[in-house]
Amino acid sequence: MHDFARNVYIPYQLDSLNRPVPAEMETYFGPSAGLMSTTIDMISFSEAIDANKLLNKDSWAQVFSPHISSRGDTLAYALGWFVQQFQGLTLQWHYGYWNTNSSLIIRVPERKLTFVIIAATSQLSRPFGLGDGNVLVSPFATAFLREFVFADQHLAEIDMDENSEKIVSQAQSLKKSAVNALIRREILAQASIASLMGNTEKAQKYYSAYARIYMQPIDMVYPGSVLAEIGDVGDYADEIREFTLMHKTTVQILAIGEGIGNQLHDFGWLENAEGDTLWKMTIDKTEHAGGARKNRLAATRQRQRGPQ
Repeated sequence: MHDFARNVYIPYQLDSLNRPVPAEMETYFGPSAGLMSTTIDMISFSEAIDANKLLNKDSWAQVFSPHISSRGDTLAYALGWFVQQFQGLTLQWHYGYWNTNSSLIIRVPERKLTFVIIAATSQLSRPFGLGDGNVLVSPFATAFLREFVFADQHLAEIDMDENSEKIVSQAQSLKKSAVNALIRREILAQASIASLMGNTEKAQKYYSAYARIYMQPIDMVYPGSVLAEIGDVGDYADEIREFTLMHKTTVQILAIGEGIGNQLHDFGWLENAEGDTLWKMTIDKTEHAGGARKNRLAATRQRQRGPQ
């Protein structure tokens, strides 16, 4: 036991000031967590897959075949592995995530490349919502793709340390190139890292740049008069916009919020001058907005009496 304790990893967590502090090593073992491994072991496992060991070729093909939903949609998960396509290549991957450890393995069979990273903290996986089935939200995944999978293409990159205006300018110049799909993920990954480290201003810089590059203005998507628009709301902040309707008007409300389970944590509502709530965003009347499952979209029409 003493030899084991001496050689095993030393876990850590981040405190309230985002400083690494020692943590207790997890001892739980069950179907979802507790199996200990090394990067070398994981590489050996990947090589065994390529050599059709453990299972035959047909069985491995079945393992890496994504499930099809009852509606005919291709899902992100196969048999114990996530599988997705990116720039004509297949990414077979999975992540690990527990309180004081996390990991990521990505296989690119067409290039005979495998990437494995293991951390003695949860932060390798926790901030990035990998459970939603898109490995490109991880900055470790995008770095692997850029530096190894597409190394021969010498992909252009943008300077993330620049201000929002220059990030937008650089990304716009590359928007029609093959690297665009990677850059847009890199911007979001940088936003997630900044948010994790408590740097709200920096995270907002990246989110604002992303919206300007890749999202159409609301009046282009839904032509007509925009009565009120709220955006770029920081953490723990509230924003109010007032408008007046002089006659009966049909109003279309478009809202993005965040919620988990049966509750929204970031949401909007519409009320009249007397403070009566005319509409409120609730999770049961939203749909997935893309990205992490917590991202929720609401779109509705409200007929209001003026003046309001």
